[in-house]
Amino acid sequence: DSSAASFTLRFYADDGTPVAFPTTSGTSSTITGTLSAHGSKTIETSGTAVPLTQGWAYLDTPATMGGTAIFRRVISGQPNYESSEALDTGLGSHFEMPFDHLNGAATGFAIVNQTAGTSGVISLIFRDENGNQVLTDSFTLVGLGHNAFTLTQKYPQLIGLRGTFEVSTTGVYINLLALHFLNGSFTASTPLASWQWQ
Repeated sequence: DSSAASFTLRFYADDGTPVAFPTTSGTSSTITGTLSAHGSKTIETSGTAVPLTQGWAYLDTPATMGGTAIFRRVISGQPNYESSEALDTGLGSHFEMPFDHLNGAATGFAIVNQTAGTSGVISLIFRDENGNQVLTDSFTLVGLGHNAFTLTQKYPQLIGLRGTFEVSTTGVYINLLALHFLNGSFTASTPLASWQWQ
């Protein structure tokens, strides 16, 4: 934007409660700041939490502001891998995404319920490349909650298949991220705009 703008970055645990992560901007569940006109700021987690800590972040700003999340995998003795994804500012309740589980590949899936104080039932429908329904599932996600899993671990019947999965709910807003893994490397993807219903 052409003028300075304030922002608040809030971190949430899987159960929707505020959680503090150690970052280059301090250890807190809330980070506030101001960006200069056309400015930028980089906030990194330490990446050293043991055990691994999961959650999600919400960027709150009254101005025009965007960002990029970078996911990094660093394991001693192995190549480092990174993938980036633009922050998604949309609100939706119905999405469709591709999956590819051929040749040992797997899809990691993360979902957040962006609605404070309201749980939502998340419905999943998996289809093969011909559009035939392969399986369905559902689970409850608490308000401001997060859930992440690898599709082939939770649904082994998807191993060796390609297709799409539909994610929907009513009464709450959700957001998704998928990571495609193959031989240690990974890429991120979010629902394509043309596949999103609101």
